[in-house]
Amino acid sequence: MSDEIQTMTLEEFRDLGYLQELNRRFLHPLGLAIGLMGDFDEDGNFEPSGEIQIQDYRDDPEGMRFSEEEMDLEFYIKSERIKFERQEKFEQRLEELGYVIQPVEVENE
Repeated sequence: MSDEIQTMTLEEFRDLGYLQELNRRFLHPLGLAIGLMGDFDEDGNFEPSGEIQIQDYRDDPEGMRFSEEEMDLEFYIKSERIKFERQEKFEQRLEELGYVIQPVEVENE
């Protein structure tokens, strides 16, 4: 792993489907969501402000979910792209590190 920190914009994170899948797979079942703040321009395009909002519905027993209207073809394509990328990364991590998700281990003193 490189010591140099590489970054991507919030827009790229959203447009590539990472935000969608982070919410759908991890945060929504816990009753949480991350949303990008911003406004729509005159053409109806969303212009993010660079701020994020953490929505907290942990007291809702069902958690959160996307509406049926949001789950369109673009949503599906993003989901499939992330699923494919995730599988590739999982295989690489398992081979290189011996795990996919880093275990939390506490040393006994």
